Amino acid sequence: MERDHRPRLVDRRRPVRRAPGLFPEQLSPLPSIPAYRKLDVRGQQVQRHALLAWMLSQFLHGEQGALFAACQVTEAVHWVDGKLYGSTQVVDEGRHVEVFYRYLNDKLGKLYTVNDNLFTLIDALMTDGRWDLKFLGMQIMVEGLALAAFGTLRQTSREPLLRELLKYVITDEARHVHYGVLSLRDFIISCPSPTAANARTGPSRSRC
Repeated sequence: MERDHRPRLVDRRRPVRRAPGLFPEQLSPLPSIPAYRKLDVRGQQVQRHALLAWMLSQFLHGEQGALFAACQVTEAVHWVDGKLYGSTQVVDEGRHVEVFYRYLNDKLGKLYTVNDNLFTLIDALMTDGRWDLKFLGMQIMVEGLALAAFGTLRQTSREPLLRELLKYVITDEARHVHYGVLSLRDFIISCPSPTAANARTGPSRSRC
């Protein structure tokens, strides 16, 4: 898997306005709420702005979890290529955390706390000692869902800076998911049955 090491230059000085295209209504549950429909145009834009900030805040917290998971997996895997690639993913996730934080703080002016369900999922992955389950949970499930969410938002939003930032994040996330699939495929092929593996190593440790 080759990487493009050319510098990614994004002009973050561009202003972000509360225009209708910032967060498209077709992605929003707001139009189904009577109180929202009674608002004037300005009020509806404020609510969509807040909803986008909440969504991007969850992206930020997910990237923070991915950063910690990538660090743990890089330390836990037993093959050198896995450690080398894992270290590049740590750099990617750190960049994603910065990107979303700066967009939320500098452009939207709002930052929300982590959703309880997302926190529970990330906490379960962080505290589980099995690196293969961290791969399955973070590299494939969480990263895969994030990839789909990023893609949908980029296709529907008309905000240029957000679309450009998401383009680069999507490129990284697709590579992370592919890495997780390949690593787990090779691991599962060489691994005995889960029952035998757990009997030998214990349920809280890495199998095989």
